[in-house]
Amino acid sequence: MKLKLLLEDSVNAQVLRFYPLQDYSSWQLSSEYKADEDAAGELCVCSDFALARSLWGESTSLHVCRQFGIVYLPDAVSSGLGEFLQSHTLYLLSSDTKAAGLLADYGFHSIEYLSEFYVVSPAHKLLICTQKELVNAILSSAPQDFMHLILDKKSFHLCLGAELWRYRAEALRTAFHFAEKLCKQITDLEKIPFMTAQICLADGSGAYGFFADRYDDYMAHVDYDLWYSKLINWHKSYSGRPHQKVLELACGTANVACRFVQSGSQVDACDISYQMLENAFRKELKPNLYQASLTDPIPGRDYDLILCLFDSINYLSYKAQISTCLEEVAKALAEGGLFIFDISTLLNSMENFFDTCHWVKERDSGLVHQSSYEMGQRRQTSQLSLFKRWGASYSLQEEEHHQRVYMVQELIELIQDSPLQIKAVHSTNHKANFYPKKISGLDHRHYRLFFILTK
Repeated sequence: MKLKLLLEDSVNAQVLRFYPLQDYSSWQLSSEYKADEDAAGELCVCSDFALARSLWGESTSLHVCRQFGIVYLPDAVSSGLGEFLQSHTLYLLSSDTKAAGLLADYGFHSIEYLSEFYVVSPAHKLLICTQKELVNAILSSAPQDFMHLILDKKSFHLCLGAELWRYRAEALRTAFHFAEKLCKQITDLEKIPFMTAQICLADGSGAYGFFADRYDDYMAHVDYDLWYSKLINWHKSYSGRPHQKVLELACGTANVACRFVQSGSQVDACDISYQMLENAFRKELKPNLYQASLTDPIPGRDYDLILCLFDSINYLSYKAQISTCLEEVAKALAEGGLFIFDISTLLNSMENFFDTCHWVKERDSGLVHQSSYEMGQRRQTSQLSLFKRWGASYSLQEEEHHQRVYMVQELIELIQDSPLQIKAVHSTNHKANFYPKKISGLDHRHYRLFFILTK
């Protein structure tokens, strides 16, 4: 299944500048779109309801969240929609007499208050409504929790519902992320994918979504100038090259990369999170930014220094991923160049992330950060729950991040099997090089360790 995002002008496409479009996705100006020329096997997506109405008229729509669906029904029930409604439990407000007339041939439950619909248990429940203002009011109470399907007689389109979240760029990227997930799961546009959409919404996986907007606050305790100084000193000690050309992998909001830019270096920086890159892009002196993971091929060559900091390596769950990363770094480094990465150690996980819970109060929201450590799997999990005030209540967004705790010796073995060589292993609070004579016991004595490799 292909996906085509319809935008009113090319300026709107700038919100996707760091977004990793899937190979089945593309965008097109809505002025070039003709509804009667829809390609078979292509899901069309528009940014907002106004554009949807201009393209497809005042259509029936299905708004899906994880717990239920809302059907906006402006006129008669089509045969395709009728089959769909018959397989679900239907509710409508007693005041919606038009809906009662349209559903005269269907079994439904009449309710007086929305709370009656919210508390009932059927998993496949639908609220049928002919009042657009009421539908919009319900959707506006939790705008990023819904996926919006515009139903034609024989197929459907998607709408990102930009009006509901006031056209915020980060919300558009999130909504488009879920649209791509749905597109990947479906094969037939004639079938209404209600349950599939619910599954996509339930799996909110995505690297650093709302946390990316809080990353700089979360890392406010870090002395970036001190880190920069240490990196420069290590580079002088272990490489005869100038740090003229630098790459930072997993750069986050590029606080370290920006300091190399300020020093006059030519700097590239990448991250898997497009929201992190958007925040990095707002920095005044910023590197050349692009979206990539730690295992993706590195397009640049002949770097004097490549960095991967703040335990980003721990996000690689398998040894094979680390080996791939080392191979790609080796291709990108100049002869005599350095690769410096750090790890969060066993001691750090045991003392600081073993069944902990923190609450961070913000002006209009609160963030719960729960951490756990599985000793058998050596896996550290961070669960982030953001409760954000919206209207008279709160919306909930959740993220989950996993890191693997690597022992020093297993990393040394992986490096020895790679094209790179170990120069040194350092900690943040000792000047001494622990490699190769003082490696024993490092996992239990230091919270963070830096590995310095050369080509």
